Amino acid sequence: MKDNDDISRISIIAVSILKEANQINGGIRNETKYI
Repeated sequence: MKDNDDISRISIIAVSILKEANQINGGIRNETKYI
């Protein structure tokens, strides 16, 4: 059971990191449109 908790916690962290990366990439993409 402990392993499952660790895996789910890691996956949640990974998803949040991916979401942040997508937001950063989206922001860069939006900024380059205006240049």
